Amino acid sequence: RTGALVAAEYPFYTAPKGTKARYRKLDIISSRFGTYAVKDVVRSRYKSRGSQSGALGVPTSAQKNSTRSQVKLQRFHYGTIYRIKRKNKPLTTVALYGRLENKYISRGELRGKLGVPTKTQRKISGGRERAYFTKGTLTLEANGRVTVSVK
Repeated sequence: RTGALVAAEYPFYTAPKGTKARYRKLDIISSRFGTYAVKDVVRSRYKSRGSQSGALGVPTSAQKNSTRSQVKLQRFHYGTIYRIKRKNKPLTTVALYGRLENKYISRGELRGKLGVPTKTQRKISGGRERAYFTKGTLTLEANGRVTVSVK
């Protein structure tokens, strides 16, 4: 299930410190939050965001089902990766973190009016960041305020 060992367990020193072992099919990361596997398309998105040293930090849960049948999620110290299955399309992942993730959760997350995330948050003009959803957007303004736009 793990595939061949790629890198034996080694320490990392970004907060919170921990250890990581890399296998062909998954990474196993241990920290004060527990020991969790990061696998499949979630692993790819996690790596694209800097793994444990990046915007999401270390995992704080295993990948689990959500309130929506087509969405699984995995929580991290600073955010969440949503694994989404859309009709007749390959699996996709969306990463949300920091203030945008906090606002999304405070507005009901997957059950809220914004709906399901559609694109990983990204920088836009004017020093802002934006996250996209089926029914709107969240924008982290340059002044630190988060604005909500619901269709």
